[in-house]
Amino acid sequence: MLMKTNSCESGFQLGGEKQPDTGFKGTHYTSVDNKIARVSSLGSSIGRAEEYFFKDANKSPLGSKQQMKFSKLRKFYHDPGAIKGKETDYRTLKILDEVLVRLQLPKKTQDRSRFLYREYKDKYKGKIANHVLLSAVCVFQAIRENKCPTTLKDLVTTYQQLKHRVYARTIIKLKERLEIRTSLRRS
Repeated sequence: MLMKTNSCESGFQLGGEKQPDTGFKGTHYTSVDNKIARVSSLGSSIGRAEEYFFKDANKSPLGSKQQMKFSKLRKFYHDPGAIKGKETDYRTLKILDEVLVRLQLPKKTQDRSRFLYREYKDKYKGKIANHVLLSAVCVFQAIRENKCPTTLKDLVTTYQQLKHRVYARTIIKLKERLEIRTSLRRS
């Protein structure tokens, strides 16, 4: 959603409307076809999924070299290509991020839980049946290491509010089965 404002004092062009010149002579476009590109946790996207022919901001078709350039960029940098084969990890990290936001944990604890998830996922590759449960173990481990005042009950309640079957006993069982020891970090 874009709102027009006359108080903008930049030298970029948005559509056919030229903004006031402030001495900057460069021309910048927002994206191909002058639509704001969607930016996700994997980066931004180019064009729309159903488009195979690119146009510029004035709806004119791009030249053949530009068409080839943008189609190559789309091929290598679009969302499905970036997560292909890693759908489980992408989904689990999105769930983990939502849980971390809801628990309002410190940044240090959030970063540690993401790091632990990636580490344990690779280390215990054949032993993991439920990646969401593994993410809960990682958050619990990070909470313990950083001595946060969040309880196991709070963690389980947050996952259950997001409609995931995570229980305190399953977190403890997985932690024991993987032989994960809580090492207290010194600050």
